[in-house]
Amino acid sequence: MEQKTINKKCVCPFCGGKMHLNKAFCSTHCKETYFEDMKIILSPRFVKHAHRKYCTKATLEQHLIEFATYHKFNPGVAIEKFYREAKNRYNLVFTWRK
Repeated sequence: MEQKTINKKCVCPFCGGKMHLNKAFCSTHCKETYFEDMKIILSPRFVKHAHRKYCTKATLEQHLIEFATYHKFNPGVAIEKFYREAKNRYNLVFTWRK
């Protein structure tokens, strides 16, 4: 029997960077950020409420920072996850008032 080699792409699940075959993540920062991102759960009600209520980017991000510190999350990861969820999952577009 011939053994066929499988052409696996060794990429980090968080950043998409190249890595060694025997590792799951390319760095400890990617690993910590990935699992922190998995911990944060944003309900549809929270995302839609924040989208309607906060009309400037500064007030929205301040609200998200308060949310993150209250729940002991990393604020940067929480803000990034909020924007990603709003765009990809709920198709919300932010138009900021000046």
